[in-house]
Amino acid sequence: MSCAKCNDKGLIKEGVVTITCENCDCPDVDQINPPHYQKANGDIDDYICDIVRDLPGIEAYRVSQVVKYLSRYRQKHDDPRTDIEKAKWHLNRLRNLLFAKEVAGNE
Repeated sequence: MSCAKCNDKGLIKEGVVTITCENCDCPDVDQINPPHYQKANGDIDDYICDIVRDLPGIEAYRVSQVVKYLSRYRQKHDDPRTDIEKAKWHLNRLRNLLFAKEVAGNE
């Protein structure tokens, strides 16, 4: 995660809610909507809701997690593979769920 003001990765936690940057000491980093959830057309959460709106429960959850992790894979962690592995884990669970539904005859 990087600072919105100075674009540095020197953010530190100062309690449950406040995060400040070691370089510019800005206290206004948005924890609810951090930069890795903001994309060109708005909040990634709105986009995910549009994608999963008509999917059944657990399928909607798995798809939402895949999209979330892939949308931020180069922004939240130093190693981009962290979020790619998380997305892969949820994608594999989704694949297994769909396979189990097919075998059970209730696609």
